[in-house]
Amino acid sequence: MLTVVLLGNSLALAGVGASLEGRPDLRVVHADSADTFAEALRELEPDVAVFDMAANQPDVVELWRRHPRVLPVGVDLLEHRAVVFSRHSSSVLTTDDLLRVIEGRKSPRTRNPRRREGVKR
Repeated sequence: MLTVVLLGNSLALAGVGASLEGRPDLRVVHADSADTFAEALRELEPDVAVFDMAANQPDVVELWRRHPRVLPVGVDLLEHRAVVFSRHSSSVLTTDDLLRVIEGRKSPRTRNPRRREGVKR
């Protein structure tokens, strides 16, 4: 069973919580204020921490430092998106290595010049 902690009490998080609760493979816990975030993360050792990107956001780097197993997920219901903060890393020893990492992160729109020009396949 995965534990999901909702960091905050926004309307967006209430909706996310309502959608997730009742799933047999998830335990959903609410931490309503910044004062209870650290306590909830320490006591529950959740798998996922969900926060509202439009409200008070936790410091994701600090969250990872203190809780390296937690997957931070920011939700933005106005933009209809969720941002998953990943710990995937790459070895970067040279500038060429760095360029490969950067180029590998390009969106599909920028990788295919035909799409950018409006040409369909």
